[in-house]
Amino acid sequence: MAMRKATMKQQLAEAVAQANPGDRVLGTIVAVTGPSPYLIGLLGLFGQLIIKYYFVTVTDQAVLFHRVNRYTGRPKEIVHAVPRGQFPGVSDVRLNPLWSSFRTVLPGDPSPTRLNVGRQWRPELEQLHQLLGAAAQQPPAQQTHVPAPAAPAAPAGLPQQPAAPRYAPPQQQAPAQPQQPYPPQQQPGPWAPAPQQYGRPQQGNPYAD
Repeated sequence: MAMRKATMKQQLAEAVAQANPGDRVLGTIVAVTGPSPYLIGLLGLFGQLIIKYYFVTVTDQAVLFHRVNRYTGRPKEIVHAVPRGQFPGVSDVRLNPLWSSFRTVLPGDPSPTRLNVGRQWRPELEQLHQLLGAAAQQPPAQQTHVPAPAAPAAPAGLPQQPAAPRYAPPQQQAPAQPQQPYPPQQQPGPWAPAPQQYGRPQQGNPYAD
């Protein structure tokens, strides 16, 4: 993926706008699953087959995981869309000069997944950690380990929530109509009885000529 980072960000923003026009991108990175990238390099072609590339994006509403095309660097489909309030957070944050990493629990996985981030995306990685509530600190040497409490795994035996390929903006409730304290009065129809008059009926003057 030799595409410029600015171009990749622009294409990612367009993909988010297409999936949910009401959302706004706050930060994104390209992350690679799997063990240490150095070990992946030793495995050669087999190592490339066991890893996955993701755009990890924080928006106003959710944390999104887009699959990345390995040849063009363009974002593909959304494989995970977790609302911001339900995201389990990150743990085991390691900031290194060449490859940084962190762990998070993906929907459908019982244990945290390691995500590796290259040095070209390290500034965006620190920004995402701040957005997600994890303090990313500068390493005093070559490596800094920032401990964080691991996210609780789902209890055994409970069905996992299926990953939503798309996400929708929250539905807005229509304002409640004010209730009338009394029902409107109906006009009497031709079949309605004539209104009753109360009081003594007036009679003509018997002494009149």
